[in-house]
Amino acid sequence: MALLYTGIHGNSVKSSNSACPSFDCGNGLVIGYPFWQQSHQPDHCGYPGFNISCTGQTPFLHLSDHLYRVKSIDYPQNSLVIAYGELNDTICPLVSHGVTINSTLPLLNYTGDDKTVNFFYNCTLYPPSVQYIKCLQYGAKRAYVFMDGAIPEFDWRSYCESIVRVPVIGKAAGDDGAVLADGFGGALQDGFKLTWSADRECQTCEASGGFCGHGGDGVHRKFFCFCGDGRQLASCHDAGTLIFGSLMITSTVVFLIGRKKIGAHKRGFSQIPSSGR
Repeated sequence: MALLYTGIHGNSVKSSNSACPSFDCGNGLVIGYPFWQQSHQPDHCGYPGFNISCTGQTPFLHLSDHLYRVKSIDYPQNSLVIAYGELNDTICPLVSHGVTINSTLPLLNYTGDDKTVNFFYNCTLYPPSVQYIKCLQYGAKRAYVFMDGAIPEFDWRSYCESIVRVPVIGKAAGDDGAVLADGFGGALQDGFKLTWSADRECQTCEASGGFCGHGGDGVHRKFFCFCGDGRQLASCHDAGTLIFGSLMITSTVVFLIGRKKIGAHKRGFSQIPSSGR
């Protein structure tokens, strides 16, 4: 089994084997293990739920029945930056849903770089002198956006049709800790950062130099550790143990056979009668 390494922007991309190579949707971002390409690779080519599809030249990650654009992947840091896939308007986008990751992909989590912003849409009553999102005003209804911890005291839930909480990268939200009502589009387009980790079986596998894969469906889903010699074991250390054990057994058998032949050879010489001298 070949182990492939591809350099991209200073990061290393490791692909599990020749049947699961790294790929590029066409935008220059090389994607590899633990991510795998949906509909082009079997699901044992990476972590469950880490399947990525290419739409045009854009890679998309599937989270809770929604698509998110993959902007970058930092393999040494086990992190990636993704953004809402359906935001066509970069200046005045409307976010229709929040982000759910832990319930669908427990191996993904937010990072310290992420901040949470809160959108309040179609509010019929609102506090005076609070800046609102002018491009999302609908008649007398207004929309607002605030960072966590900077929401003015008001009964927003009673007077706004919907409230959506979304993560953004902190530096995109502004150093002052607040998302400006006229600059939230850029913050959403910059996306948010996630980090991934492996489960215990996978950590053991990767620590031994292998690649984690899964096969089967539902309760019959099975874990595999793909090793450099083509074996599929719980750990590639097991492969080394098996190989070492086989070598030891083979060496022992060869040694015993050799001793047996030498012993027979000596006994044959002892049976030759003396010449009587």
